Amino acid sequence: MKILPFPSKIKVAMVQLKNVFTAEKVNGKYVLDGLEGKLFKCLAEKLNFEFEIVESPNGQYGSNNNNGTWDGVIGLVQSGKADMGFEALSISEERLKVIDFSATRIMCSRNL
Repeated sequence: MKILPFPSKIKVAMVQLKNVFTAEKVNGKYVLDGLEGKLFKCLAEKLNFEFEIVESPNGQYGSNNNNGTWDGVIGLVQSGKADMGFEALSISEERLKVIDFSATRIMCSRNL
């Protein structure tokens, strides 16, 4: 089995959702809060990577535009503008066609 190198910087798509994932930039660094925000912060510290937060431009998790593209967090991951997305997002067959999910529902780009 080939071991791929872990990236040194990851772009993370998200929607601000109190108690789940919030991000605020303070003095040039992100302060993360919420259950998934704290989990991601822990992963970044333990795996020693930097990250950039990319907020959903329409504040949505993601809807299919019926032309092969998605908006929201899913669209950011699908288009490569984000490497992964953190959200309380349910897994569906339709979503699985364009993104991968972890067991904890962390979305990952197919290219990561």
